Amino acid sequence: MSSHPPIAVLISLYRGDRLDLFEEALASMEGQDYPKGRVRIYLVVDGPVPESHEAFLTRHAGRFFAVVRKARNEGLALGLNDLLKRVEDEAFLFRMDGDDVADPKRFSRQVAFMQANPRVDLCGCNSIEIDDRGEVLYERNYPEHHGDIVRALPKLNPVLHPTYCIRGTSMRRDGVAYPNAHLTEDWAFLFETVRRGWTLHNLQERLLRWRTSRDFFLRRSGFKRAWPEYVAVTRGTWRLHGPSVRLVWPASRFVFRMLPVPILRRLYGSQLRNRMSSAGPNSAEMPKNP
Repeated sequence: MSSHPPIAVLISLYRGDRLDLFEEALASMEGQDYPKGRVRIYLVVDGPVPESHEAFLTRHAGRFFAVVRKARNEGLALGLNDLLKRVEDEAFLFRMDGDDVADPKRFSRQVAFMQANPRVDLCGCNSIEIDDRGEVLYERNYPEHHGDIVRALPKLNPVLHPTYCIRGTSMRRDGVAYPNAHLTEDWAFLFETVRRGWTLHNLQERLLRWRTSRDFFLRRSGFKRAWPEYVAVTRGTWRLHGPSVRLVWPASRFVFRMLPVPILRRLYGSQLRNRMSSAGPNSAEMPKNP
């Protein structure tokens, strides 16, 4: 395989997305130290968008390898699944959100790791959280090895979704799709990959700046968010482990989601998340990190 095989990057645009941040995300994909002709950006436009967004898409049509348009807003999961049906023979499939910023080495580092570790099906990485202005908020660590990732799954999402690098042959072989789990599709996707026998890994490098907007906590609190997450994570945990003490984690998280926003913000800003996802003893072979 070439050291720079073609790769696909899956990204979405929604009517509420800010175009300045979307442009910043696009520029970070195009500014990679990976050959430009090898990076193919697949875009799903999730429902009708304002005239400003339409004008942007018209001006920049050449920046996208393929565009899928949805007649109505159907949610991220269905949009991503439509993109997965359109991808061609790309060796690796990357995820990005429309307001995040990829490190210039992200694609090359993750591709090199996947090439050196053919048993790994999906690879993520650590991240830096930034606000709407690009100011650093937190540094986030994720468990490195597969066993630690699986142990963390019932507690929290242990692979940050816009850091995904998925082996194309694994996706084509198993036909894994994003479950239609409202606001929890990426976490549910990980449960499904583990159930199918995939091996997951997180590079211990900060290769993405993940943007959290001002309404980040409002969108993650309350029953509307807590209940579908509880259902999806409980179902995923049950399918993997059956009746288990691990089922206490989705219930605990449900209670956490119902806390007032100021308390959520304080807990989230602590090191609690990093400690919960920190790796424990793992006897598995350590993959090679080129």
